[in-house]
Amino acid sequence: MATAQVFPGPLRLEIRLGTVAILRTSGVTEEVFMTYEEMNEIIHPPGYIHGPSALFFERLTTSPADIDHTLDFTAEGARLLESEPCLLGVSYEFHCFFRYGDTHVIEVDETGRSAIQQPQFKLGSVDISYPDRIWDAAAGLYGSIDISRPPHSAAIHIMETITKAIWVEPNRSLIRLRVQIDKSSFGIKKVLLKRKSHHRCVAGLSAENAASALYLQVIEVQDLVITPDEENPNIIEATCKPLDEMVKLHRQWWEMSIASSAINHVLSDRSSCRAGEVSTSWKPVDILGTQTKIDTDSPPSATAKSIGRFGLGPLLGLATTILENIDVVGFFNCS
Repeated sequence: MATAQVFPGPLRLEIRLGTVAILRTSGVTEEVFMTYEEMNEIIHPPGYIHGPSALFFERLTTSPADIDHTLDFTAEGARLLESEPCLLGVSYEFHCFFRYGDTHVIEVDETGRSAIQQPQFKLGSVDISYPDRIWDAAAGLYGSIDISRPPHSAAIHIMETITKAIWVEPNRSLIRLRVQIDKSSFGIKKVLLKRKSHHRCVAGLSAENAASALYLQVIEVQDLVITPDEENPNIIEATCKPLDEMVKLHRQWWEMSIASSAINHVLSDRSSCRAGEVSTSWKPVDILGTQTKIDTDSPPSATAKSIGRFGLGPLLGLATTILENIDVVGFFNCS
């Protein structure tokens, strides 16, 4: 976190839900069940400086019923999450490649506004294993940089071309869109449809602190099937097949993550900083909110007080509570 204070762009902290997979090593047993001591010996092998590498898989489920289950469960007899989203958005991502070898992601939202997606960076992450649960978590710090130099003129032209030429067929339960491009200058490798929704944690929620609350982010991803038009090869058609077919093709899934609006509001404030400057608007200890006494005897700063009780501790607590109640999620996943 201290190093991230000099990152020249907005940051965000979130805890993603998924599976931690340890790459196979010579010490891995074929046993289905392992004790904590056996697992600890694999992760921290004696005589080795580094343990085995691990991967984190964010695809949580292929069933919308699992999302409903997650939103509906209760903790100590009370509802944990709002069923209706406080934020809802749909976007199309066109992954384009160009003749000069560069690649760009053109993002178009449901209102028709478009932008060239800025580079995203993972500044650090910690995998959190829950040995007695099906799913795990990964806390990550992510940043994006607003490139000061203007994008390549060809990229701007293609963004404008896609925005003007995209056509989404109305009155269909399954998405089908068409876009006309100039194949001599660029091509479209992939089209992703993403539906994002934020569901606030209702514990301790009030009208005064609603903007600072913890929330669960649900992302539905559809990797649309691309087919060229038989009569005009410059027209690309991207379609969504029925759910069972999309799942078998590994083209539709749901992801979930947890974040604090208060923390990310603080981390995103880089408006007064130039490249290379250390941010003075926040310190690493501030993300603990009013629980800063865990790390220091000094009273909470104004920034920590603005985060309040929506700091890192409650964020991890919410992640644990959700993970303790979603063992059934993914049970009917296809492969």
